[in-house]
Amino acid sequence: MNRPTGGSGARQQRSLTVRYRARAARTARSGQVGLGRTPSRPLRVGGAGDLGVDVTARDAENRLLILQCKQYQNPVGSGHVQKFNGTARPHHGADVPIMIALNGFTQPAVDFARHHRLILVGRPELKKWAHGQHLYDVIGIQSPTP
Repeated sequence: MNRPTGGSGARQQRSLTVRYRARAARTARSGQVGLGRTPSRPLRVGGAGDLGVDVTARDAENRLLILQCKQYQNPVGSGHVQKFNGTARPHHGADVPIMIALNGFTQPAVDFARHHRLILVGRPELKKWAHGQHLYDVIGIQSPTP
């Protein structure tokens, strides 16, 4: 079973998850790490009732990025990726649906994401993004023209 990392208490887990999502939003907002060319400021949404969205942003070509962050001890399984797929495009209208997981993804999750054109970002990619590489270069999609 996947459980949020960071301790046994539910209160501590919620606190760590909130900080993790906030870090993702700050990373997206920073002009040095890849979404600085966006015409709209990234917005941290996450929490109860977020319907699978932790951060939203629009790029220079007005594409909507939807980010879902998972902080589990184990790799994220296919069920979580399927749930994200069920809301990212149909409910939120994502042009670029991205799921981030600190401990990666299971192979069935990777296979499902590939089939449904979802972008998965694990720790290695997140590290590159956080250290200044443009998000689109990290995930291998066409960058918007500056």
